[in-house]
Amino acid sequence: MNMAKLAKTKGVKTVTEYFNSPLASKVSKKYGKANVILTTNTFNHIDNLHEFMAGVTIFLEDEGVFVIEVPHALELVKNVEFDTVYHEHLSQFSVKSIMALFETSNMEIFDIEGLPIHGGSMRIYGRKKKGKSSVSKVVSQWVNEEKNAKLFQKSTYDNFSRKVKENKKQLWEILSALKRSGKRLVGYGAPAKGNTLLNYYKIGPDTLEYLVDRNPLKHGFYSPGMHIPILPAETLVKDMPDFTLILAWNFAEEIVRQQQRYIKRGGKFIIPIPKPIILK
Repeated sequence: MNMAKLAKTKGVKTVTEYFNSPLASKVSKKYGKANVILTTNTFNHIDNLHEFMAGVTIFLEDEGVFVIEVPHALELVKNVEFDTVYHEHLSQFSVKSIMALFETSNMEIFDIEGLPIHGGSMRIYGRKKKGKSSVSKVVSQWVNEEKNAKLFQKSTYDNFSRKVKENKKQLWEILSALKRSGKRLVGYGAPAKGNTLLNYYKIGPDTLEYLVDRNPLKHGFYSPGMHIPILPAETLVKDMPDFTLILAWNFAEEIVRQQQRYIKRGGKFIIPIPKPIILK
C-alpha cells in the first residue's frame, strides 16, 4: 500500500487490488491490453498462481511479453540461502517449474537472463504460444543446468539441510568468540530474510544490541520474534559498534560502499551467507 500511494503521487495510474482474471478483464476494458507485463520480485509472493496466469492471458496482447524477475531456486540451494524462505515467499522457482506453470496457460518461455540480485535471480521472458516459434537455446541450457545439479532429487535437499546446520554452527562460533572478547555486535538491515535467520539461529538482543536500517518505516520497532530494536542506519557511525552482521547480505557490496566511514574508523562487517566470514 505504501508503494501504491507513492506511485499515485508521481502520477502513475495505480489499481490497489489483487491481480486476477476478473481484475484483468476490468482493467483491460478501461485501459486496453498490455504489450508488456512485468513482475519484479513479486511472483513468489502470489498464493494463487493459476488464477494470476489466467489474468495475464486476458490482459496481455497476443504479441505481448510477460517478464518475471524472481530468485532462482538453484542459487538458493547452491549458496545455502535458506533465509530467503519466509512467510511472503510462497514459492521458490526453477525454470522447470515456471515452464510447467506456463503450460497450464498455453504460454512458453522464449528467453532467460541471469541476474546477480538477491543471491542469484533470473529474468524470464514469456509469451503466448502461437504455432512454431523461435526459442533461445539459453532456455534448454538453464533446464539442463538444473537437471545436472540434481535440483529435483531428495538427496540435494538433505545435503542442503546439513549445510544450513553447519552455517548456524560456524556463525555462532564467530559471534560467541567476539562476545567473549568484549566486542560489541549489531546487525545491518531488518529484512524479512533476516528474521528467518535470527529466529532459526536464536540470535537476540543479548547478542546483537540493535539493528540499523535505512527504511524510516522500520525505525522505532522491533524485529519479529527476537525483539531486537531497529534504529536508523546513521547510528552505526555515531555509536561505532565493533562488528556488524549484515542481515541484508544480498546488498552487502552496496552497504559496504555506503559505510566507508564506519570501516575507516575501525568497524568490521560479518556476512552470514553463503558461509560466515568477517570482511577484512
